[in-house]
Amino acid sequence: MTVNRTNDNSSEEHFQVIFELLETLDKGNIVGAFQLLEGSEQLPINILSYLFAVSLFHTDEYILEHSRELVEQTYDGSEALYALCYNFDLEYHLDNESRISEFLEELHQEFSLNTAIVGNIALRLLNTGWMFCLTHNTATQDEFQDWVQNRELSLDNLDIEALPPAVGKLTNLDYLFLELNQLDDLPIEIGDLRYLKRLYLNDNFFKHFPESVCNLKNLRELRLEHNKIEEITPLIHQLENLEVLHLSYNRLTKLPEEISQLKKLRRVWLVGNHFTGAEKVKIKKMFAPPVQVEI
Repeated sequence: MTVNRTNDNSSEEHFQVIFELLETLDKGNIVGAFQLLEGSEQLPINILSYLFAVSLFHTDEYILEHSRELVEQTYDGSEALYALCYNFDLEYHLDNESRISEFLEELHQEFSLNTAIVGNIALRLLNTGWMFCLTHNTATQDEFQDWVQNRELSLDNLDIEALPPAVGKLTNLDYLFLELNQLDDLPIEIGDLRYLKRLYLNDNFFKHFPESVCNLKNLRELRLEHNKIEEITPLIHQLENLEVLHLSYNRLTKLPEEISQLKKLRRVWLVGNHFTGAEKVKIKKMFAPPVQVEI
């Protein structure tokens, strides 16, 4: 690229405007920033870092391609930089919290980019970001307040081993999806999600029914299939609005009598457990029509 002296593209004020446009992550603003960057031969590290992060994590193809072009045209180390991405097998995304940390550490050691900016963009554009920010308390107050207003949070398939207590602050959540992780327990603060209607915990490592779930008075659907649960807590009767319960493919040998107190329950899945024939008969008698039981 050639230097455009008439536009004074090297001025601090000019690049500050561009930086602020990029920081919004709005498509229109990013395209506007691209236009303002025309004629720039070298870029400040903060802008270069934003462009690099956007070229990895944004969902728009035009933005992905154009931001990468700008990085390659203005940064001498771009070939090695993107080689690092391929070494991490990113395919333009990071799939879990530890992967983000490893990538940023390597980036910091090998290149002069601002890894704080790159990490921030990753956290803002990837679902992984929720978990990372909640765990490490890296969200700004404004970002956290925005999250608190959200109704749905998906953290599935991220290799999460423990959910941070701060999740209890997301009190407006209706839906929380945590399937396909490595969870074996939940923080007691999960019970603070008073509006939660759907909770997906299937395909994790639970050996015990997480009792903190029993405080979710408005829960309508609970999925715990494909775990290693051996026993259901009698406190399950506290889920007074529960309509759908998935407990298939665990290690259950019996159910507590208290489960029959769930008056709004309509569907129960219990396939693939360790019930004897006699226990299956007993379980079916626990649930009167219109409850449908798969066992």
